[in-house]
Amino acid sequence: MQGVNPIFSQTLKGKKLVAEITVLSQEGKTRQAIELIQSNIENAGKHQGEVLVILAELQINALLLDSANLSLMQAKKTKKFKQEAKADLLNSTITQRKEQYKIEVALGFKSLLDSDFENAATSFNNALKYDSGNYEVWLGKGESAHLLQQHEAAIGLYENGLTKYTATPQEKSHLYEHLAEEYLALRETVMTSKICDKALAIDPNNQEVIFLNGMARYYERDFVTAIGVFSNYLTNNPDREDVLYNRGLSYLELRQYNLAVLDFSRVLELDDNNVDALLGRGKAYYYFKQYENAKKDLTKVANTQKDVPYLLNALGVVEVSLGNLTEAANHFSKAHQKEVANYTYTYNLGKTYLMNNQFEEALVIFEELRKTKPNNPVYNVSLCYTLIGLEKYREAEALFNQSIEANPFVKEYFEVGAEISRKMGDKPMAKTRMEEYAKIHSEGMSFQVLF
Repeated sequence: MQGVNPIFSQTLKGKKLVAEITVLSQEGKTRQAIELIQSNIENAGKHQGEVLVILAELQINALLLDSANLSLMQAKKTKKFKQEAKADLLNSTITQRKEQYKIEVALGFKSLLDSDFENAATSFNNALKYDSGNYEVWLGKGESAHLLQQHEAAIGLYENGLTKYTATPQEKSHLYEHLAEEYLALRETVMTSKICDKALAIDPNNQEVIFLNGMARYYERDFVTAIGVFSNYLTNNPDREDVLYNRGLSYLELRQYNLAVLDFSRVLELDDNNVDALLGRGKAYYYFKQYENAKKDLTKVANTQKDVPYLLNALGVVEVSLGNLTEAANHFSKAHQKEVANYTYTYNLGKTYLMNNQFEEALVIFEELRKTKPNNPVYNVSLCYTLIGLEKYREAEALFNQSIEANPFVKEYFEVGAEISRKMGDKPMAKTRMEEYAKIHSEGMSFQVLF
């Protein structure tokens, strides 16, 4: 607007008010001008219809099409309304913009369905050139950013939608739900909980928000609370796979392996191709010492994900537990070849060789590992046992002495040291070392499992 319609001088009392509207319009502060008019519309008297038309024009410029349409409807109901032609022209403008808006929104959602997320974002941005006051476009823009893994951008879009769009309570709850999802994706669990609380204040039965709240507890490692939330959710939705799966993971973390197996099994009843559930159940079976079942599940996973190192390693650990050392060595060897720098796989391969009395092969492995970490107790103990197997007792004794000088509080050093002494025929020294072994508490050394 270049200036203020003379009607304002007659209907809105006071030159100060007129001046304020003029300044706001000239500065492009259309929304503030709209608010100023709306707060004084009752003072328009017999010219209220004309004032409402001016308000509608401002609202169209601000892309508030629904509000503009309402203003025009109110204008036509006023007495002695004389601006039918201008009102019809504005109505035509609103109709054209709404049609173009609908086209762009439809294109945006079609692009989302086609997984063309960048074009979806472009279409939703185009839609906002025609109408900024609609819930669906903010939802679409946020979803596009989410699927592009642009979670911080999605947060801004959903917050804009909540700020700029006067949503119904249900729509506002839905926007809060998506906003909580983005914060959760960034592992910002405190903000996730705050947003969930806002959503649940509007709709206490929003099941998706309840689930997100449970996931926030899971990522905070509050597994007991997470299980409680998931269990409440499953009361009304017993077949929701991702809730069952995440409750299974929570049970797994709490070492309640039998309950974890039950949840993962239920997921697999619903979807027998759920690889994550197979992996989770395989892990639960392993810790539950049901090694054959663990092997079956992990083998199925490995068949769908060929030569994945951590799966090969996990299968190797299970084969060791079953006493199948040759098969275990094959798995560890493949994992090692895939990731040479992963010393867990290398160590597990060396230990399997050692258990299978393949001392020469074990020697190569442990000597290489010791070069990377000369004072690593796990590597040194394993190398000592390898040297004993090769009947290189003096070399084993020398390594033992170097090791306890560097770290005299490793229980396993004295156990292997006693074995060296026995092999060398020094029974008193073997007894002394076992007495030292008994004094030191240690968790022990075992195969390293990476699931």
